[in-house]
Amino acid sequence: MLIGVLALSACSLWLFIQDQRNDETRREQWIGRLTAERDSAQAALASLESRLTGDQAELLREEERVVRSTRVISSLDEMSSRWDRWFGNRAQQQANEDRRASMIALRAEANARIVELQTRVTAGHDGRLDAVLRLQSAELHLEEAARETSQVVYYLRSAWVDVRWYLAVGMLALVIGPFVFKLWLFYGWARWTGRSDPMQLTDVCSDAVGVGICAPCLTESLWPGEIMRVRPAVLATPTDELETKSRKVFSWAFPFTCWWSGLTGLRDLRHGHAGNGRMVPLSTSGEGMDVPVDVLVVVDVPELATFSVRLGNLAGWIFSGETPPRIFRRWRLWSRQAWVSRQLGYFVFEGPCRLILRGPGLRSELLAVRDGIAISERRVSNESVVGFSANLKVSPVRTERFRSFLAGHARLWQAKYTGSGAILAGDVVRPGFMRRLGRWLGI
Repeated sequence: MLIGVLALSACSLWLFIQDQRNDETRREQWIGRLTAERDSAQAALASLESRLTGDQAELLREEERVVRSTRVISSLDEMSSRWDRWFGNRAQQQANEDRRASMIALRAEANARIVELQTRVTAGHDGRLDAVLRLQSAELHLEEAARETSQVVYYLRSAWVDVRWYLAVGMLALVIGPFVFKLWLFYGWARWTGRSDPMQLTDVCSDAVGVGICAPCLTESLWPGEIMRVRPAVLATPTDELETKSRKVFSWAFPFTCWWSGLTGLRDLRHGHAGNGRMVPLSTSGEGMDVPVDVLVVVDVPELATFSVRLGNLAGWIFSGETPPRIFRRWRLWSRQAWVSRQLGYFVFEGPCRLILRGPGLRSELLAVRDGIAISERRVSNESVVGFSANLKVSPVRTERFRSFLAGHARLWQAKYTGSGAILAGDVVRPGFMRRLGRWLGI
């Protein structure tokens, strides 16, 4: 209603700005317009009444023709007898038969014409009633315009006459349009798109990925020869007993992506001594924060295994040796699943390595396959997935209830994961524009 009132006010203001005539000329033109409408209604009413009168007179004449033809047919039937047909004047009998046939045809024609005229008379009465109502409305508006001197009312009336149908269509589209669009998305487009083939980043099946506990504070072991590339914000205490080296970018293979995801200004912690491992305490609690928002989890990726991660949730990377394992990106520009999940790029880490992930409300889900049959499958919201085993098959599935989608409580699409591997999901946080754009790139 507010949008309709604003649109009507804007149209009235536009008419006021465009109109440079004086008040009296404007009022005379408005009255002239209403007078023309009244005259048109009067002319239409007069034409309808004239036609209705003619149809009623013709209807009476046709009814009289039916009555006269019926009388003639009755007289001819009385004059006809069996004796006259056998011994009477045959010429007179033939003439009577011909006249009787013509009277029957005349009566049938008159009856058909009566039915047509009755229909026209009924329609004429309805049209006359509409014309009377239109004339009364025009006369009422003319009387109000003759008494009205307010410019505001004048321009509002003018705007209403000009835009009322456009405004009605616009308001109807505004109210019903979102419902119709969501109905088409749920029962039309989603049903067609859900038939696409599952997406699989890699088809290499190896040992299962191990996922540790999810907690705000963790202690991770760093063994001799291992390097921990970590964000400084998650280091709980100084690590003086380990070799520390600053690193500007997480990986020079994709420096712009690392800058976008905040993987800059990192530290490389190296255990270069022989003996036992060193414990590195990790925490998500920042300065001045009593209650941590994010939690940490360590994902162990064995050799030949792969794990896909959003780089924005990556807090650290532990690998052995001077040469780190391979990190590669998979683009899925031609996959409907990727467009549905709103993620076109995926970063995949190869084992052996350990990944330290950070995010709000992280939780893990393990899937297994026995004898070629998936024991369980998992449906997860696309926005909540932080990482998953790259050998899992991902299929787009429509949300279960249309009512939840219509009310905005659930998104249209969810991701169904099948196979053997692990899924790591977290709480959905409404991101800004840059974060939403980063999700498309897998950041």
